[in-house]
Amino acid sequence: MTNAAMKRTRALLVALLALGCAPAGAQTPALKAAVLVHGTVVRLGDLVENAGAAAATPLFQAPALGKSGIISAERILEAARESGLTEIETRGLDTITVRRPSRPVTAEEILRSLIDALRRNDASLGDATLKFDTPPPPLARDALDGAALRSEVLMLDRRLERFEAHLLLPDQASEPVRITGSIDARLSVAVPTRDIPRGETVHVADLRQELRPRRDLLPGMLTDPARLAGLVARKALRAGQLVREGDVVRPELVERNQLVSVLYESAGLTLSLRGKALAAGAEGAIVPVLNLQSKRTIETIVIGPGRVSVRHHASE
Repeated sequence: MTNAAMKRTRALLVALLALGCAPAGAQTPALKAAVLVHGTVVRLGDLVENAGAAAATPLFQAPALGKSGIISAERILEAARESGLTEIETRGLDTITVRRPSRPVTAEEILRSLIDALRRNDASLGDATLKFDTPPPPLARDALDGAALRSEVLMLDRRLERFEAHLLLPDQASEPVRITGSIDARLSVAVPTRDIPRGETVHVADLRQELRPRRDLLPGMLTDPARLAGLVARKALRAGQLVREGDVVRPELVERNQLVSVLYESAGLTLSLRGKALAAGAEGAIVPVLNLQSKRTIETIVIGPGRVSVRHHASE
C-alpha cells in the first residue's frame, strides 16, 4: 500500500469514528411500525427492535383485549431515554400502532377448566357431566396466550349434585366469572351379567362394569368386583341390578356336624385333633366344636375349609 493510500484509509477511519458509527455487524435499536402485544403491559422490547437489556422495561398499559392504541414516537423515545436507551432509529415514524388481539373463549375450554377444578376436590368427578344454570356470557382471552384456563370451586354439594365455581381469566383486569350448575356424576360399578340363584357363588366372570349415576348408589351397595367375587348369593341376584351387602354372604367353609381339624397353638407348641362342628361358619366366624376325645365343647375360629383354630381369650 502506498503512503497516499494509507493516509486515505486513516482519514476514513477518523471520519467514521467522528460520526459515531457502530462497528460492522452491530444492530441498531429501531422503532417498530406495528406491534402485537401479549398481556396487560407494553414493554420497551415490544416497541423497539434490538432493545437489548432494556427490552423487559415496562412502559405503558396495553389496550383492552381486542382493541388497538396509538403511541407517539416522541413518547417512546422519551421513555427509552429514561431507561438508558438513547440512540434509536425512528425510521421516519411519528406514531406506532399497538394491538392486543383476542379470541373467544370456547365452551370446551370452560368445561375442561371446571371439570379439572371439580376433580381436584373429588377425583371421582373426572367423568362428570355438567349442566349450567345459566350459559356463561361471551368471554374473550388473549389470542397469544395458549395456557389452560383455571377455575376455582366455591361450593360442591355431593348429595344434591350442585356446584358453584369461579372461572379465572388470564387477563388480570378481568373479574372472575361465577358459574353455577348441576353435576351428573357417574361411577363405575359391578353388576351381575346373569341371574344368579340363591346359594350360588358369585364369580368374576359373572360380573361386568357399568357407569351408573352416583345418586343411584345408596349406602350398603357393593360396587367393587373384588369385594363381590367369591361371595354367595343370599337371595336371587338379577342381571344388571346393583347388589347390596345383605344380598350376599361369605361362603361357609365349615358345615354343621362336619368333622373338622382343630388347630391348637400355645407357647410354641402346635397340636392338631379332630372335632365335630356344632354350627356352620364362614372364614373368621366363631363356631363351637365338640372335642371327640374329651367330649368337651370348645370355641373355635374358622380358618379354612374344614379347619378351625382354638380361640384364645385375652385372659389366657
